[in-house]
Amino acid sequence: LLVNAPELSAVGDDLAEAWGIGKYEEPDDQIQTGGADFELGPQKPYYDIEQWRKYKTVFHLDEQVYITEKLHGTQFAVMKTEERLWVASRGGWRKEDESIIYWKIAKQLDASKQLPLGLVLYGEIYGAGVQDLKYGTKTPEVRFFDIFDGSKGEGEFLGYVQMMQILETAGLLSVPVLFRGKLTDGLVEELGSGTSVLA
Repeated sequence: LLVNAPELSAVGDDLAEAWGIGKYEEPDDQIQTGGADFELGPQKPYYDIEQWRKYKTVFHLDEQVYITEKLHGTQFAVMKTEERLWVASRGGWRKEDESIIYWKIAKQLDASKQLPLGLVLYGEIYGAGVQDLKYGTKTPEVRFFDIFDGSKGEGEFLGYVQMMQILETAGLLSVPVLFRGKLTDGLVEELGSGTSVLA
C-alpha cells in the first residue's frame, strides 16, 4: 500500500500518530494471564522499550554500551518486601492467583532463589506456551533485563553492572548479552538482524 505523506513531513519523521497507527501487541491467548485482575502496590514505573531507530542519536559512537537480546514473551516484574511478594504484568501489579503465569513463575523464584528485598526486578517470561517462539524450552522460563529501586525519592533504575551483581547473587539469569564495548556504526542493526542466542 502506497500513500502520500502528509504535507510538511520529511524523511525520518514518525507518522504513526498522524496515520493512527499503533504498535501491534500479540494477544497472550496461549498463556493464562488472568484477565485484568489488578491491585494497587508499591512504586513501579511503566516499562516499554522503544525502537533503537527512534533514539539512536542519543548514543555516541565509541560510547561504552551493553547490548542485550529482546526476548519475545510477556513482560513480568517481581518485588519481595518484608510483608509479601508483589507480582506484575506489563499493565500493573496483579492480585495473587497461582493459576496465572506471572504468579506461577514468581512462586517458583521465591521458593528457589534469594530474591532481593525492596527492588522491582523486570523480566521477560518466554518459551513453550508463552508466544509463538518457544526458544527450545519445554516450560516457560524467565530472564531479567532491569531493576528499579524505589526506596529514595522518585526512585531510579540501577546501572547494568550493579544489576548483574544483584542477579548473580540471587541466582537469577539475565537476558542474553550480545555485545559489550564501544558502539560502532551499524552494530545494533547487525546484531538485531541475527538469530536468537537462546534458540
